[in-house]
Amino acid sequence: MIRPIEPRDYDRFSELAGQLGYPVTAEFAAAQLTKESLRSDSVTFVYDEPSAGVVGWVACRIVERSYRRPYGEIAGLVIDKAHRSRGYGAELLAEAEDWFRAQSVPEVLVRSNTLRTEAHRFYDREGYFRAKTQQVFTKDLES
Repeated sequence: MIRPIEPRDYDRFSELAGQLGYPVTAEFAAAQLTKESLRSDSVTFVYDEPSAGVVGWVACRIVERSYRRPYGEIAGLVIDKAHRSRGYGAELLAEAEDWFRAQSVPEVLVRSNTLRTEAHRFYDREGYFRAKTQQVFTKDLES
């Protein structure tokens, strides 16, 4: 069953974020997800498997820029490593796309690390195409 995330899912969300490569505490995840729940331009869905609990999530947001039309962004999608290749990711992605359509968003964008070749094959299978390759630069402002 796919449904919007609830506070009882926040611990599991943080565990799965770690599998995605973004280790966060449950407290941090809860604070961020609580803020997100107040926004109309973003949503996180979970896949709640009756026999296993939450096995994955997809985070969606609408991005508006002054220089291009609005687009939907898959800000994160992860399926527990013990439950991959069972169709859960495709179902979550379809739910995200349906949500974007309901918000009248004409395009969906997803970014994927160059090392995640399995994820690339997944998005290829789901009808996404590779629009560009880019470099990402960051700067720590706290040091």
